[in-house]
Amino acid sequence: MSVVLGVLSLAAIPAGVAASRFVPSVELLESLYVAVPATIVLGLLALLASRRARRTVELRLGRSRGARGARAGRWLALAGIYVGLAGAIALGTYAVLRAYS
Repeated sequence: MSVVLGVLSLAAIPAGVAASRFVPSVELLESLYVAVPATIVLGLLALLASRRARRTVELRLGRSRGARGARAGRWLALAGIYVGLAGAIALGTYAVLRAYS
């Protein structure tokens, strides 16, 4: 589950950009106003899911499968959160520059 959420968090911003490009009624900024928070939320959910998976593996003393998936999900979640925060900084910088221009 954490791997799927991590991949979705990484794919949210490119999906928003693609939506703005192929759907005539959607502007780029509008799509990013939705995609950036979605990226952060999905990244946080993936991080929580990977923590739960790691805890399950630890409680079962490593007998259950999924340790590698939990680790991969954690890295994907952290990458998604990083991308989301970078997008939030970019949108914030754009808003400040637009307000003071």
